[in-house]
Order: sequence, then C-alpha cells, then structure tokens
Amino acid sequence: MIVTSPGPCIVWWGRRASVAAMRKADTVSKHRIEGAVRKATGSVKEAAGKMTGDNKLRMKGAVEKTLGSVQNTAGKAEEKLGRALKH
Repeated sequence: MIVTSPGPCIVWWGRRASVAAMRKADTVSKHRIEGAVRKATGSVKEAAGKMTGDNKLRMKGAVEKTLGSVQNTAGKAEEKLGRALKH
C-alpha cells in the first residue's frame, strides 16, 4: 500500500507527521513542560500524604499541584502569544 500526502512528510515518534505539524509541536514552551512536571509531582506527594495520613505532605502536594497548573497555563498563554506574533 502506497500512502501519499499533500506536502513533505517526516516520521516522528513512529508516526507520520507533516512539516507544518512538526513546527507547531516544536513550539512547546519550557514553562508548560515544567508546569506539567510540577503538577505530576504534586499529585504524587498529595497521594502519598493521603496514604500515610501525613496532612503536611498532602497539603504541600496540593499546593505544588496548583502551582504546576498555574505554570502550565502561563506556558499555554506564552505559546499562543508567540504564535500570534509570528503571523
């Protein structure tokens, strides 16, 4: 089976993707990645605090998860602004 596509294509993470899709994916901001990691870390701490009955760890996890969400949202805004300024 021969697959054709309109325009140049590349293989990315085992999937075919157009060059335009790669450019869009290449604009992930550092803040968004750090926010996602921070949010995940907070979730783990919060769950560990709940399992062990450690309210201090649970609260620290909840705060870190919230800060990660805020940082992730700031990263999304940064990306949108960057795309708007490119056009």
